[in-house]
Amino acid sequence: MIISSRFIREYYEYLKKDKLGLTGAIIVMIFIFLAVFAPYIVPYPADAWGYAYNIEQRLQPPSLAHPFGTDVYGRDVFSRVILGSRFSLIIALGVVSIALLIGVVLELFAGYLGGRIGTFFMRITDMFLAFPPILLALLFAVVIGRGLLNLIISLSLAWWPWYARLTYVQVTTVKNMPYIDAAKIAGINTPTIIFKYILPNSLTPVTVQAFLDMGAAILEAAALSFIGIGVQPPNPEWGLMISEGWYLIGVAWWISIFPGIMLFLVVMAFNFLGDSFREFNNPKVRRLLESRGI
Repeated sequence: MIISSRFIREYYEYLKKDKLGLTGAIIVMIFIFLAVFAPYIVPYPADAWGYAYNIEQRLQPPSLAHPFGTDVYGRDVFSRVILGSRFSLIIALGVVSIALLIGVVLELFAGYLGGRIGTFFMRITDMFLAFPPILLALLFAVVIGRGLLNLIISLSLAWWPWYARLTYVQVTTVKNMPYIDAAKIAGINTPTIIFKYILPNSLTPVTVQAFLDMGAAILEAAALSFIGIGVQPPNPEWGLMISEGWYLIGVAWWISIFPGIMLFLVVMAFNFLGDSFREFNNPKVRRLLESRGI
């Protein structure tokens, strides 16, 4: 799949007719804006990074000075939630990019070569697919250690098989197309055939899956941070913030509720946008929606 100005323009026109997809796109854009500019727009930077401890202001309810209240250390929850968007974006991009790279590269060559090499790599992929991704990520996180980078690596190692299987199926289909045979007859070398003809025509389902996995990566990272093996304090990651406030839910509900709301909105937005992108890339679904005037 080649991303061109025409492709973007057509998808934009389609998105204007898809209310859920448009809603998801707007929320995702706001999320990205907050993630990029968070350090410059938070009202209490020291609170956001966890450097300040204002015990005299601890557990204050939402107010004009602190819209989301303060936590057990007197830090402004609003500032920490906004800065937490940066950690979530880094996790989403990091996990999906690394998993995509590993899965696509391995199965691109395995699918093209086929035979015992393809079978060998697919058996390894099947072995990973036998376990839930969150369970594998938990295992890798325990072995590798805690922290943001280790969390990204753990989730990537758990997710690459899904991209690998998609890529393998696409490559084995595309390599048998007539234009690939014509390229071989013309004497075009193997690397050119793989990267110029096979790879671009095998990426559509993988790209769609990457869109859908953005929200899931944020959610699973939050789950690992919640149980203490992901991002570590004082970093303001949403799952960690929920974990820090859940035992005070009856006294200071705002500590967990507001990062939970942000997590819910962002994950749902990525799902809406991913579903919209999948429908856009499916000609049958597009024709059906257009026939219904959607």
